Amino acid sequence: MLFLRSRSLPLLCLLMLAATGCDKVQQAIDEQTGETAESVDPVTPPAAPAEMAPAATAKTPQQIIDAFLALPSHERTDAHLQELTALEEGLEQITELNLANSSVTDAGFAGVKNLTSLKTANLSQTRLSNAAFAALTELTQLEELTLDGMVNVDGAALETIKEVESLRSLKMTNTVIGDVALVSLAELPHLELLHIDGVRNMAGRPFADAAKKGGFKELRELSFSGTQFGTYGLENVGSLKSLEVIRAQGGEINDGTFLTIGACTNLRELYFQNNSFNPNSLKALQRLRNLEVLRLDGCNSIVDPSFDMLKSLKGLRELGLEGCPCTPAAVEQLKTKFLKETAIHYGGKTL
Repeated sequence: MLFLRSRSLPLLCLLMLAATGCDKVQQAIDEQTGETAESVDPVTPPAAPAEMAPAATAKTPQQIIDAFLALPSHERTDAHLQELTALEEGLEQITELNLANSSVTDAGFAGVKNLTSLKTANLSQTRLSNAAFAALTELTQLEELTLDGMVNVDGAALETIKEVESLRSLKMTNTVIGDVALVSLAELPHLELLHIDGVRNMAGRPFADAAKKGGFKELRELSFSGTQFGTYGLENVGSLKSLEVIRAQGGEINDGTFLTIGACTNLRELYFQNNSFNPNSLKALQRLRNLEVLRLDGCNSIVDPSFDMLKSLKGLRELGLEGCPCTPAAVEQLKTKFLKETAIHYGGKTL
């Protein structure tokens, strides 16, 4: 019995050692497996291919033209104008160009020479300089040009504009155009309308001299309200046989205006408000058989005896006497006895 126990004890120890060794081996395996698992990066699924942005579709010439025409004039820029004038087709549609109050510069304006069908251009209140007008000399169909309030433009611009022989209408109100420069327009063969209202540095002498020599012969409407142009400008007005309308409110109209005005037999409308002249000068108007509108509002020299010079103007449709120092009775008599078909504005009402 003792012998069996002595023999089994070493065997038992061996079994226990074997069991312990297995546990160590398993622990080592587990530790190695864990370390391996921790060291292996997780597999990242392949990214989906990025979607390609659709290629931008080039605008057609018509789309460019339509987009430009849809813009308000003050929103038009050099970029817009350059894109338009660079087109090789469709530009014959552009007959009017309004850049009033826009930021367009000389650089952007240069391409306007390609708008060969252009008939009307409004450049009012832009910052274009005299040099910009070179682009207009190639526009053989241009008839109307408006330059109102262009502060960077002076008489030098007219030296270029006079080459645009197709011009019929030129408006340059509130600019710094001078007397001498204006004469450069005298030979424009088709000029019918000239507006220089608000131009303060003109007295009209060179214009009067040019008219006497046959200049401005096609002029039909002349407007110079708020200027000193009337000081001398109409001294030879009788030479302007085509003239139909004179707008000269506060334009320094004086007795000299009436010296030859009777020769302007096509005159239809005279706007002489707020001027000072001898009322006897009105006698010259009796020769104007086509006169339809005569505005003398605010003329302090128009008193009751002045009506003797007006009562023969049977063709008048409209006579303005607002603010004149004439009496209501005299105005009433003028209306009822002489100018029965004439609308007379006086005393805040129309008779």
